[in-house]
Amino acid sequence: RCFTMFGGAYLRMIRILFFTLLASCHHPVHAADPIFEMIGFIEEHSELEYDGSPLPDIKIATQQEMCEVLFEEVPDPCHIAGYYNDDTNEIFIGDKPTEHMHEEGFYEAVLIHELVHFLQKINGIYDIVPCKQALEGPAFEIQDLYIKENDHIHDKNQNDPLFALMASSCPNFSGAMGIELLGGG
Repeated sequence: RCFTMFGGAYLRMIRILFFTLLASCHHPVHAADPIFEMIGFIEEHSELEYDGSPLPDIKIATQQEMCEVLFEEVPDPCHIAGYYNDDTNEIFIGDKPTEHMHEEGFYEAVLIHELVHFLQKINGIYDIVPCKQALEGPAFEIQDLYIKENDHIHDKNQNDPLFALMASSCPNFSGAMGIELLGGG
């Protein structure tokens, strides 16, 4: 019953985690493995390249656990689908979709987004962006494109354009006519 509780989404997540474990143990993996399929998709739709670096470990966490790590003062409500820890080379994915996402394809939608951050890190993009939030725009774009091209992922897992804009804007971002939009000095 445990495996049927989430249907195909749960089994896809297990498959992804299994192949990630194989890759991290330095077993030969094939291009058809889900992680490498996603990396290939990212390479095909961006200037990012995979250089053979160790793949990130993928871990499942509750939204509360992730929020406690990411925020000094946890907002209420706190909706985190996942994140990439570039210091430890780990991807954390929520144990369930946020209230704005759908169970169908949730893990893949979050994983592709976080893999973009992994590739940004190994390609040196982290060192040249004006702020960490600027890393989000390309990750949202790839995630949405991946969802559009994969029918088994529910459309509700696409990003709201206004949210994506706000989440990927640096704190001192100025809009039209120099009006400050997101705070800062």
